[in-house]
Amino acid sequence: MILYKNALIRNVGINVLMPRISHRPKLSFTQEELDYLIKLSRSRNQAASIVKRSKIILLSYQGKNDTEISKELKVDYKTVIYKPD
Repeated sequence: MILYKNALIRNVGINVLMPRISHRPKLSFTQEELDYLIKLSRSRNQAASIVKRSKIILLSYQGKNDTEISKELKVDYKTVIYKPD
């Protein structure tokens, strides 16, 4: 058994623990939109779901991948990749 860059390799196969790659386009915001997202992410009066979503958006804007965001915010990966219908 060998540990190589977060991938556990066994003689019979590979268990990959590497971060998933996001295929979303890079986010772009005006300064006014960024200020609003930062304000939301620090709010104590908004619903917790709105605060959490604004933090996810900001971290994605900063270039973090979905796995890093889910670990940093301690949320499920599916919360980060949420896609409304």
